[in-house]
Amino acid sequence: MILSLFVVFNVQGQEKEQASRPEIILQPKSVALEYYGKQFVSAEVKVLNLGSAPLIIRHIKPSCQCLSGVVERSTVPPMGKGKIRLNVNTVDIQDSLSRVDLYLYTNQSDDPVSLPIYLTKKGPPHSDSTQVKSN
Repeated sequence: MILSLFVVFNVQGQEKEQASRPEIILQPKSVALEYYGKQFVSAEVKVLNLGSAPLIIRHIKPSCQCLSGVVERSTVPPMGKGKIRLNVNTVDIQDSLSRVDLYLYTNQSDDPVSLPIYLTKKGPPHSDSTQVKSN
């Protein structure tokens, strides 16, 4: 009898633990940035928690030194949202099309969530303010 009660409570505890989990959603799922020459480009990504437990962003890790990120809120409540600000230094990027990733380590899983960032080099920007008008 005691053993059967333990099994029932243990199974119920596991069900509650599985039901009460965070669920991370990144918006957008990937980022596409265009850049002109050697410059810094920035973007923001929303971090949504659609789960029933708080989402904890333990740390982030960029795939290269050119990428940095700032987590606005490391604990996102259930049905809440946070934000990550991204900065990419394009000085050392050689290819016209590149991909870098930001890895988010959270309490949702032991595996990181990957945010792909696609960088496309464009020609020089056109600006009306730099044109000289003649009379």
